Amino acid sequence: MVRHIPQKPRGKHRKRERKLILLAVEGRRNKTEIGYFRQFNREQKEYRINFVSCNETDPIHLVKKAETAWQSEKCDAEFGDLVYCVFDTDTDPIKQREIDEAIRQAGRSNVEIVLSNPLWFILHFGYTSKQFQSNEEVLRELRKNIPDYEKSADVFSCVQDKTEKAIQNAKRLEQFHAENQDRRGIECNPGTEVYKIVEKLIFYQRKDRLKRGKTS
Repeated sequence: MVRHIPQKPRGKHRKRERKLILLAVEGRRNKTEIGYFRQFNREQKEYRINFVSCNETDPIHLVKKAETAWQSEKCDAEFGDLVYCVFDTDTDPIKQREIDEAIRQAGRSNVEIVLSNPLWFILHFGYTSKQFQSNEEVLRELRKNIPDYEKSADVFSCVQDKTEKAIQNAKRLEQFHAENQDRRGIECNPGTEVYKIVEKLIFYQRKDRLKRGKTS
């Protein structure tokens, strides 16, 4: 009699060499974020960063795209896979309602919302709690330190050595809003939560460097 050996389930619990981070960013400005975060695929080996194909600027649809990508990539939270949606807060009250709904929707899934704008790059050069009234105003401030900055520019090399400073400034700004009891979203102007992703990545970047140092 032939013995039937049960097949191991494939997909959710498959073994992978690297954990996966899925990033869904707004379609109108995703070249900058993709260029920036792609560099971390070279800087650390713990996580492989994939980008969710999306031209959406609506936070709710962006979350849905991220949820679909999580399923199609057969990601596993227990293994350590992560998925983030990164989008601008803007200053329009309508955007706040969309953000609130996206946060509620993400709370029922593995998606983590990260609110930001190009301010993340500004904080590499110094702390500011100055309110910005538009993305154009943010860009003007940014170009004081990166004069040739463009929407599609790869700014990683310009800010890499200032990352720790940016993380400290972002946390200081977050504390500023907490003390003022500002609501997460358009009230946190200026503000950025990108440090939550970057801090994790540079931790593993350092870990890899230490490992290479011990084996060299």
